[in-house]
Amino acid sequence: MTGLDQLPAELYAAIVDHLCPGQERQSSLASLLLAIPRLPVSDHLLYEEIYLTHRKQAPLLYRTLRQRKGDALRVRVFSYHCWQADAPQVVNVVSLLKNVRELSLWIGTDFSPEDLEEMFDKPRDDLLLLSLRFRPYVRRATYYQFMAGAYFDSTIERLSQWPRASLPSLSIVQEPLPTAEDGGNTESFAQPFVFFHLQPVGDLAASPYVSTVRSLRFRVPTRFVARQLCGQDHVLPSVEHLDLSTTRLSTLDLETLVSRLACLQHLVLDGCPLMPTRDGPLEVEDMGPWQSLGVLLAVAGMQRSKTKERQYKAWAQGGRKKPAGGNAAKPAHLSLALGGLSIDNSSAELPEQIHIIPPIPTISSFAITVPMISPDKEDFDADARKVREAFARGWENGLHRMTEKRTRIRNSWARLNAVVYKMDPQDYVFTVPLNAGTSNVGNVGNVMHGLTKVEDIREFDFQPPPCPVLCLVGPGRHNNHPEGCSHRVAWGMWSDEL
Repeated sequence: MTGLDQLPAELYAAIVDHLCPGQERQSSLASLLLAIPRLPVSDHLLYEEIYLTHRKQAPLLYRTLRQRKGDALRVRVFSYHCWQADAPQVVNVVSLLKNVRELSLWIGTDFSPEDLEEMFDKPRDDLLLLSLRFRPYVRRATYYQFMAGAYFDSTIERLSQWPRASLPSLSIVQEPLPTAEDGGNTESFAQPFVFFHLQPVGDLAASPYVSTVRSLRFRVPTRFVARQLCGQDHVLPSVEHLDLSTTRLSTLDLETLVSRLACLQHLVLDGCPLMPTRDGPLEVEDMGPWQSLGVLLAVAGMQRSKTKERQYKAWAQGGRKKPAGGNAAKPAHLSLALGGLSIDNSSAELPEQIHIIPPIPTISSFAITVPMISPDKEDFDADARKVREAFARGWENGLHRMTEKRTRIRNSWARLNAVVYKMDPQDYVFTVPLNAGTSNVGNVGNVMHGLTKVEDIREFDFQPPPCPVLCLVGPGRHNNHPEGCSHRVAWGMWSDEL
């Protein structure tokens, strides 16, 4: 009778292929190896994905891979999900994984900033997912980081210095303080800091390495992350899914965020104190902020086009200032950048201003949690329906305002009273400061970047987008999420349900 270890390797490979990829498949494969020590499976299946969940596994894996460096090159997915760690050994393991595509690490109190500096000393051009999850405490909150100066700002700085690659997904999460339900005792403790300064966050958002990121999750509890993300020029040009849950932001921060991120489609703000809340049942006067939220999201393109118009005007005014003793020199590429306008030494050839068609909103889902509208309350369904109706009314009002603005620009263009451009959202950037002066003369190539001159009246036509899906139930699959909500989209990106 043929033993199980004598069956063809192809048969086992076919069986493994039917298992769901991820940690469950590797666990099933490990169980098979325990039951059949001489299991005829290829090393590729054994080492392609590695998931560590215990502190002692890292040293054992390092010893194995150090002796079998060829197998280390087979690893495509590496996950270390344990809050206790022999940190130097984890760093050593990661250093051997030259071809890893997905890297997910839990960073507990055993890690020092120097460990991560060493780990990310050299750029990793082939990463498709980088996930760093920090917890600066284990069973109780401490002020160790403050006393020792052990902050991980340098990790963000290292990543911001990496060259442009092709990273599509980046997750940096600080665990919030444990609640009483979690068995934590947080009385008299403030939220500990993982990052002392948030300036490196702004540098990261504007860095070449993050310019390809389409899915970004950046959670630092109670900190103004959004303000830093949009604090510089040309930030997050490719981001479509953004999760800033547990952070703090104002309405102005949100307005700036959605106007800057031209490709944004899904936004998650669970646990952010953005919307007003109070004790008691939902009243009519509580609907106003939700209607205003709908308007804000709908008119994001108007703010974007207005900012770009101001940038051009500031540049044009600077271009008209002539240095003493002669005319201001203008580069030869000016006429091309301005879409065919002839440029000479006469400032009359330059339009004093241009009009830009407000781009239609791209956002399709928005998720936020508010204590007074909790899925744990009996009236949640009725309250959620009222909130979504108010949100939809605001969205329609915002679209109406944008349509009116586009109509006014179209009429001016048709009467030959305006020079009009439209935006390419993929190329939209902020590059010229609003206080541009003579030092910015010649920067038209920057200020006109991402703009195309309107030549046909049909370019004003557009199909109003549907109201974004508003999800109020919070994270986790156990809740009844509406179809198309930001959480459902995130489940296909991350290996967790945070």
